[in-house]
Amino acid sequence: MDDNNYRYIGKHVSRADGRDLVSGRRPFIDDVRIPGMLMARVLRSPYPHANIVKIDTTKAKAAPGVRAVLTYKDAPDWKCGLPQHRKVLDQRVRFTGDSVALVAAETLEAADEACRQIEVEYEELPFVLDCEEAIKPDAPQLYDEFPGNVLPKVTPFSEEPFNQIHVGDVEKAFEEAAYVAEGYYCYDKLPHPLPPESPGVIAQWTSPSAVTLYYNGGAPHLQKFNTEASIPGVAVRVIACHSGGSYGSKQLIPHLALQAIALARETGRAV
Repeated sequence: MDDNNYRYIGKHVSRADGRDLVSGRRPFIDDVRIPGMLMARVLRSPYPHANIVKIDTTKAKAAPGVRAVLTYKDAPDWKCGLPQHRKVLDQRVRFTGDSVALVAAETLEAADEACRQIEVEYEELPFVLDCEEAIKPDAPQLYDEFPGNVLPKVTPFSEEPFNQIHVGDVEKAFEEAAYVAEGYYCYDKLPHPLPPESPGVIAQWTSPSAVTLYYNGGAPHLQKFNTEASIPGVAVRVIACHSGGSYGSKQLIPHLALQAIALARETGRAV
């Protein structure tokens, strides 16, 4: 068959949205503006492992333009993760940059200033930076529900659809194996292809049992599934905005989504 008979093969084809992208007309999540929308910031931990002994948000709540400040004391008891274990906010922080408090304000500048007004007293806890050290008997424990810092390897399919690792008789397998090789391998200092655009979400309650979530990832069905699993009885509509790169890192941003939804519920406005 003559190549000229093909519509696309061997032909120059322009990207459908290419002109809008290079001209700056294509909207991203930062371009989405909902009437009355608030801006949110997260106060983050300066320590890799610590307990929050005391947190005072009095000054932050009184700051100009601030509409809500949430801490572990008043945040909703929603969890995300597989299995679900990570709270919207927790009294214990488990990595440098972990969430300590949430602020919603009229502007980003007001939210930033409110974060600076939050007074936190920490109790620093021991930590390790190596997975082999983390599973030793005397290692610091991150979650009470996961003794030894090990996630459960076998769970019923009905409870954890993404966790289908079935462990058999390991010793018997070694005994019957024709050849056994021993060694150690780990993934260390993996490079991460960071997208040019940071992850972002906008949450808006449309009724007491329905939320619309805008996010800049490429898997709205997974975001809907995970968010609804975290907030029982609430229907979640996910609108995927154009994404400024993802490379898989923005397919799911469940913790960010729950924090925006919590602030939106607290304020009654889009966040």
